Amino acid sequence: MKESINQRFTKILDEKKINQAEFAKLIGVSKQNVNNWYNNASPISVDRIVQILEVFPDLDARWFLTGSPRAYNVDIPKQVMDDPQKVNYGDADYIIKLQKNVIEMKEKEIERLNKELGRTQPGERAQVG
Repeated sequence: MKESINQRFTKILDEKKINQAEFAKLIGVSKQNVNNWYNNASPISVDRIVQILEVFPDLDARWFLTGSPRAYNVDIPKQVMDDPQKVNYGDADYIIKLQKNVIEMKEKEIERLNKELGRTQPGERAQVG
């Protein structure tokens, strides 16, 4: 059975070692709201999902929203998707390829965001009209 978004939310807090009260303060909701999400007692609204993604910019939004494998948009070889148990993760070439793909995707994202901000050079401030 596929995990719900609330279950993935629970994983995030557990992985990042953030308690419910701390997280509630981060996004400005009650601890009870966070507790309800954590225990799958109520759904997380779209507005709150956006806030969660803003609080954790490193979070794979696609995974959080859909439950698809966490890959940071890396091209995952078919063999990994078919049977992850058969993959030799100790293979340095495989790991290097994945890391290069991650770096390339991040560089493209940075370039796209800089264009949105009107920047032409890295570190340049956007022109405010």
